[in-house]
Amino acid sequence: MPPELPYSTTLTEGQLLLRTPTEDDVAAICEAVAESAEHLQRWMAWCTPDYGRAQAQTFINSQPQAWREGRAYTFMIFDRQSGKLLGSCGLNRLDWLNRLANLGYWVRTAAAGQGIASAATKLVLGFALGQLELQRIEIVAAVGNTGSQRVAEKVGAKREALARNRCRTAGVQQDAYIYSIIPEDLSGKSE
Repeated sequence: MPPELPYSTTLTEGQLLLRTPTEDDVAAICEAVAESAEHLQRWMAWCTPDYGRAQAQTFINSQPQAWREGRAYTFMIFDRQSGKLLGSCGLNRLDWLNRLANLGYWVRTAAAGQGIASAATKLVLGFALGQLELQRIEIVAAVGNTGSQRVAEKVGAKREALARNRCRTAGVQQDAYIYSIIPEDLSGKSE
């Protein structure tokens, strides 16, 4: 069973503030997605050419219930000083029986290559393995998505497998690398 945690949870580290999405984020999400659509559409199934206010609103509306039910824990990534939305990082596909989840992330184009996805991922990993007491976090990165692969490797995830036809992006089934992180990886106790 998922723990009862307030939906208003925030995570902070250095320049980053991660918090749950709110109604006030619709315009910022649309702006970040529009700026980054060319890149995001290659790797994120949810980022379609018609992504706009309706899709952002549907996403935001779905998050409080998904959080309460332990189905998803999504955080928007913000720059603490400017308040600018930089992307998103969160957990989905939770399997409470086996204590595992998938971790996904994206960063807007203007903020890419600055370590933001790695820093946000570390914060969400701490939340997942700490507050949620999960025992395995998986990151699935399409073979051609070297940026996501680098993030997984920077946070200490272990590449376990090449899974054939593992993800569908841009309407095409693609092979993907499966990475994992377990609590011992972060505490330095594994191999």
